[in-house]
Amino acid sequence: MSLELHYQQQISQALDDLEAGLRDKAIKAGLRYAAQPVTRAMRQTAPVKDGELKRAITSRTLTPRTAQKLRGFTLPEIGAGKAGVAVGPLRKVGGYAQDYIGSLNEHGVEAGIRRRSRRKTRQIAGQRKRVLNPAYNRFYFHPGQRATWFMRRALNAADGQILPRFYQGLQRYLQKQRSEGPP
Repeated sequence: MSLELHYQQQISQALDDLEAGLRDKAIKAGLRYAAQPVTRAMRQTAPVKDGELKRAITSRTLTPRTAQKLRGFTLPEIGAGKAGVAVGPLRKVGGYAQDYIGSLNEHGVEAGIRRRSRRKTRQIAGQRKRVLNPAYNRFYFHPGQRATWFMRRALNAADGQILPRFYQGLQRYLQKQRSEGPP
């Protein structure tokens, strides 16, 4: 606890001395450094069938613009001048986004009857319309899938490391900027 207070006092003083642009870069550097153990633990606990989900797990620092690009995730609103970090299956692998597969593995799927449908495109009056192909509308029973909670377990495993690593990342960035000096 005293180590965290020491980091907080030391870093807050250094951040107060910085200009706004450099402060934002320092905070993002701290967030990236704090997300490393979570990303590593998530890759270790991810279910592996063909390895695509594991390869898709990465971390991204978020600004209001990049938060809009990430689809499939419920992210809090990021206001102007604030930053965040998202960790999960954010990268496309083999041309396919893996965020949906990650959410199915995380939360599971209930067993039950599903309807399989293929859509085909027809040119009708100059416009392309998607129409259900009645030849492929079949029902099937999905056996269900248990939730693996691999993202939650990874976050819980790295919980005690996040705040100290954030301050260490800030400190490393500030020391690097001091050693390089002004341009």
